[in-house]
Amino acid sequence: MITRWILLSLMLCSTSIFAAGFVKGEGHFYQHDGDSYQFIKDQLIYESTKSIISEELKSLNLNKDHFWQEYDKRLNSEYERIDNSLKAKYKINDGATAGTVATYKDLLRKNKLSFRRKFLGLNRVLSKFSVSKISRSPRDPKYRVMKLEGAVDRNLLTRTYYKLVAGKKSSDFGKLYLNTHFVMDGLSFTDLEIENEKEFGGEIIKSWIDWFEKNKPMNIAGTEALSDENESRLIEYLKIPADQILVAAPEEFHNSLLLDLEVKVTKVDYDQYLNTYSFAYEGYAYLKDLHSNMIVESYSFSQMEKNYRITKGLNLANLIANHVYQMAVGYFPQIQSKIKEITPVSTIHKLKLASYKNMKQVDKFKENLEQKGIKYSMKVKLDVFSQARAELLCFYDGTKEDLYKLLMSEASAKNDTPFEVIGSSSDFEVKFRQV
Repeated sequence: MITRWILLSLMLCSTSIFAAGFVKGEGHFYQHDGDSYQFIKDQLIYESTKSIISEELKSLNLNKDHFWQEYDKRLNSEYERIDNSLKAKYKINDGATAGTVATYKDLLRKNKLSFRRKFLGLNRVLSKFSVSKISRSPRDPKYRVMKLEGAVDRNLLTRTYYKLVAGKKSSDFGKLYLNTHFVMDGLSFTDLEIENEKEFGGEIIKSWIDWFEKNKPMNIAGTEALSDENESRLIEYLKIPADQILVAAPEEFHNSLLLDLEVKVTKVDYDQYLNTYSFAYEGYAYLKDLHSNMIVESYSFSQMEKNYRITKGLNLANLIANHVYQMAVGYFPQIQSKIKEITPVSTIHKLKLASYKNMKQVDKFKENLEQKGIKYSMKVKLDVFSQARAELLCFYDGTKEDLYKLLMSEASAKNDTPFEVIGSSSDFEVKFRQV
């Protein structure tokens, strides 16, 4: 009996602790005829989540009005893309029938409402939630209200906030350049009855560019192939020391990105009697921020082997080109999502470190600096490391003074890697304190 009471007490205690970490929110939604219960519930959860996020932003002393203003601006841009796509699909023009227009409008509403639920990952900001009540308005039964309680992932919310708000100081976005290489192993371009790599890749590259133009992220003004002239300029530009590269960026590389793609095609086997070929495909890509010379992400395409039997009317070059196109484009949604996350870098600072014990201590400091510098979209890379000398490259959207203030604040706080800032805001370095 005593054990039962202990268990009951623990259950009540854990429930109250669980509830104490919850934030309350309220959502409103006006349903249309034909809306399913699940669709209505999903929209109410979305609206309630927005209400909870607003409360959390206030408690974090963040500007909720600015956040939602930037959020709506981006969301409306995505709505425009959805609208244009549906208009093209249903041929909405002056000659469209009333029935077609009605179908288009209904789908547009549902597509927009479904899309916004996952936009910018807001659906993941609540790590846990509980619906306490769903009700109808006594005056209008189609008007629904939900009361929701949720636990907020503050780290994710903060990252989302600064991704939207703090990283928008540079507004003149640049281009996405595609640099492509096609490697043939065991066969030549003449074996495919074409002259060279340019003839083979021409339509593939054009189709890849078309994909990015149709699915263009907001922070890219346009997509084009990297020309020979720009490639030569890029090679020279990237020779500039990292902490000086921002001020020397040519106009065409300002806030621009490079997507470098390579696909290798290997002839594995050929049966001359059956006229069948076996080819292996592999490839990679990396995405680079040209303005800061920082690699954002790298990708390795899934390796695959394909068999073809060539019959009348089939062209081997077309078959290979089609698979090369499909192989890479399957990764483009991932790349597009990564591009959307990129925030402009306005400063690259070389930070010198002294009196550290080992590499582990430097790594801990680097990780902590990135975490605390999320307000400035801080990325930190190790540039130099030896027993006597270490230097970090800090990429961020802020000023040198901002980094100095951040370091001074962290130096006075308790952490696993105690340090002090030596020097002034114009010339400073970090010295570790041994404990």
